[in-house]
Amino acid sequence: MNEINSNHEHEGSDKFAHDLLGLIARVNLWIARTDHAIRREEKPSFKENPKFRSFSDVIGEGIAQFQAENPETPLQYQRLEGFLTLEKFKEMLNEELTKEELDSIPYAEKLGPQLLGKTLREAIGYVTKLNLKGKLDAKGVLITVLRSLVFSKVEPQVKLKIGDAYGYVNSAGFRKMGLESIDDQNEPIYLELADLYEQTAAEAGEPQSLSLAITHLIGKYQGDLNQTWNMLANFCKYITREEERVKQAGKWMQTNMLDEFSPYQGYQDLSEKVSPHRGIFSRVAGIFSGILKISGQEHNFWADTSLINQVGKIYHAAYLLSMLEAVDVKVLSLLTAAEFVIYGPGHGPNKAMTDALVLQNLISLEKSFAKITSETESV
Repeated sequence: MNEINSNHEHEGSDKFAHDLLGLIARVNLWIARTDHAIRREEKPSFKENPKFRSFSDVIGEGIAQFQAENPETPLQYQRLEGFLTLEKFKEMLNEELTKEELDSIPYAEKLGPQLLGKTLREAIGYVTKLNLKGKLDAKGVLITVLRSLVFSKVEPQVKLKIGDAYGYVNSAGFRKMGLESIDDQNEPIYLELADLYEQTAAEAGEPQSLSLAITHLIGKYQGDLNQTWNMLANFCKYITREEERVKQAGKWMQTNMLDEFSPYQGYQDLSEKVSPHRGIFSRVAGIFSGILKISGQEHNFWADTSLINQVGKIYHAAYLLSMLEAVDVKVLSLLTAAEFVIYGPGHGPNKAMTDALVLQNLISLEKSFAKITSETESV
C-alpha cells in the first residue's frame, strides 16, 4: 500500500486514483474484520482450511515440477503490447473522451452526449452519481459502463484481455467471459485436463493441486507461460461454470481439485445443497447472499456456504494470474477492489479474502515473470 501511495505527487490530478486506492483499503479492512470475527468465535462456523497455502507456492510447485522433468526447456514470458501500468492509468484519467471512444460504451446514445468533452475522471464521477440517483435503469449497468469507459483508451490487445476476464460484449472489443470466450477448439484440452485430474485423484485417493494442471500445460506449450496461464484460466472457468457441467461442478471439484486458496472454509467441507443463510454473519446474512440460477431454477444462497459459489475461487485466482501479461498488479488490485465494492454481496467475504491473498502473491510473481522476460530477451 505504501508503495502505491508514494506515487500520488499531485493531489488534484490523482484524486480519483486515490479514491480507488481507498476501495482497496476498505476491502482489506473488511477482510481483517472477517478474520478477527472468525478467530474470536467460541464455536466458529468456519473451520480453518488445513490445505491452505500461498498462491506463489502453488505456482512455484507447478513450475519446479516442469523444470525437473524438462531441464533443457527454458521458460518464456512476455507482456502484451500496450501493457497498462499504474502511471498510464493515472494519465488516462485526465484525458478527454472522444466521440469514437464514447460510441463504444454501453448506453452510448444516452450517455455519449453528456460525457463528450469530459475527462475520463469526470465522466466516471458523473456516471457514478447517475447510478446513486437511480438514473441508470439496469442492474449491473454501473460496473459495465465504468469499465467500458476506462478501457476505451487502452491498447487493443489489453482491451481484449480485460474483456475476456471481466466479460462484456460491445464494439469496444470486449468479449463476454463465459461460453462465448471459451473457444470450442480448446475443449479437447479442457477434457484432457479433466481426465488427468480424475485419473490422478482416483489413484491417489484424494483431490489434486492446481499445480498438476500448471506442470501439464507448461509442458504442452513448451515453457510458454503466457499460453499456460491463459489456458489455465479458461480451463478453471470451464470446469466450474460451463453450462453442461455446472450442476455437477461442486461434487467434481471436491473429488478432484484441492481447495488451497482460502485460509477458512475450504469447499471440500461444504454440502452440495444450496446453503441457507448461516455462519458468523447470520445477523447480516442478507448482505452476503443472493440468487443463484441453476438450470433455469433460482435458489437463495449464503455466499460463503454455497458450494457452487465457492468453487469459483479457483477461476478467480487463475484469471488474476493470466491478467498479469496485460495489467500492472497495482491496477489489477484497483479493478478487483471495485468489483467487490459493487458485487461483494454475491461473492461473499471468503472470496474477498481469497482474491486479496492472491493479489498479494501476484506482486512477487510479477517480479519473477519480469526476470523471465529479461532472460528471454537476452537470448
